Amino acid sequence: MPQVDISSQITSQLLSDLSDKDWHLRSDALQKISSIISDAKFVAPNLGELPIALKPRLADTNKKLALQALTICQMLGTSLGSQCSKQIRNFAPGILSCLGDNKANVRTSAVQCLNSWMDNCPLANLFEGEVIYDVMRTDNPFLRIELFAWLTEKLPTVASLPAAELNLCLPILLSCLEDRNPDVRKSI
Repeated sequence: MPQVDISSQITSQLLSDLSDKDWHLRSDALQKISSIISDAKFVAPNLGELPIALKPRLADTNKKLALQALTICQMLGTSLGSQCSKQIRNFAPGILSCLGDNKANVRTSAVQCLNSWMDNCPLANLFEGEVIYDVMRTDNPFLRIELFAWLTEKLPTVASLPAAELNLCLPILLSCLEDRNPDVRKSI
C-alpha cells in the first residue's frame, strides 16, 4: 500500500499550538493531527518533529489530552505498519510512562497503544537502547504492575531478546521482589 508522507502537514504553527499553555489550543492541535493521520490511512515513517512535540502531551496534566495523545500514538502504530520499527524509540518511552498514570483509563489506553505498536514491531525493539530498562527504573508501583503484567503476556510469544539488555533488567526485577507494594511483588 502507498504510504503518505505527512511531515509537510505537520507545520510549525501546529507544533506550536501543541505546546501552548491554553489547553483548548493543544486539544485542537491534537485533533488536527488525528485528522491528518486518519486521512492518510498509511503513513510514511518520516514524521518530522511530531514525535518530539507529541511526547509532552502523553504526560499532559489534562487527562483528556493525554488520552488523545495516546489515541494518536495508537493510530500511528497501525498506520506505520511494519515501518513503526523506525519510530519505536521515539514513542515507546512516552507510551510506557503512561502505564504509571494514576487514572486506570489512561493505563488501559497505554496498554492498548503498546499492543498496537507490538502488532507491527518486534518486542525486542523495546529492549534495545535500554528503553524498558529506563522505564523499569522508575519507582512507580502502577507502572511496574502494568508493565510486568503486559510483559508476562507478551514474553512467551518472543523467540529471543537481546541478552545484554535483559541482564540490565535483572537487578531491578530482583529489587521488585522485595517491593513494599504487594501488587508489585505479585506481578513479577
